[in-house]
Amino acid sequence: MVAQLRTVSTWLRCVSIGCLGLALSSCQKADTGQASMTRSATPSAVPMLGAKERCLSAPHGWWSFRTPIGTGNADVWNPQGPYRLCLSVSGRDFRQHWEFSSASRVVQAFPHIDLPWKLPLRWTQTRGKPITLSWQNRCTGSCRDDLGFDFWLSASMHPVPFRAGDGMEVMVLPDYRAFQPPSSSYLGVLNISGSGWSVYRFPVGNGWPLLQVIGPAGSSQASLNPLSILRALAQDGWIPQEDHFVTVADLGTEIVSGSGSGSVMILK
Repeated sequence: MVAQLRTVSTWLRCVSIGCLGLALSSCQKADTGQASMTRSATPSAVPMLGAKERCLSAPHGWWSFRTPIGTGNADVWNPQGPYRLCLSVSGRDFRQHWEFSSASRVVQAFPHIDLPWKLPLRWTQTRGKPITLSWQNRCTGSCRDDLGFDFWLSASMHPVPFRAGDGMEVMVLPDYRAFQPPSSSYLGVLNISGSGWSVYRFPVGNGWPLLQVIGPAGSSQASLNPLSILRALAQDGWIPQEDHFVTVADLGTEIVSGSGSGSVMILK
């Protein structure tokens, strides 16, 4: 079920970013092969990712893996040209190195680790625990990227197919170096651990809006309780307050353009 959710959520991420100028027809075409690869995968066939770097390049874009800190995926779902993405895990440190088109203004990849949650999860009835992260990113060429959590909320336990108005995507981004969201999408400020985080909302045609919660610049560590953040967003009226489910929960780096390297360490 998780594989199916990941496939559909990746397609919907493509549609969501479409509101920022992505040509949907090319994105849907590129994702079709990825979906078929995911559905045919079995847990025993998913390779283990360790300290030895493993790399992915065109035309392959969907590579599932296991690690000591959770399962994940390379998730190159919208390449704008030739690319190279290398991943490794050392202890609790998830490391990435990438080379993508520097001309892109849309998200090309989201290498990520799935959070070890039992999904679907009723986020309104679960307290959750803080997740402490430490990260670093370095540009070796003109690059745009962001790092954080990605959640899909749905009124249904098994939202396949997704229905318009059924839910939304929420991204909590403690590190953000992508393009500045348009001012028309700005909602306001959410207080998280004494700091002001900017909240943006992007309505999309498929009825699944994207909400981005962007942290203050200059940080390299954070301790965040994602479920508390979702509740705070609901209290401020920015996401539905009714009893929704979290159906997808990941932590990773959205790569927009350029060459760079980064790592995120899940401290606890």
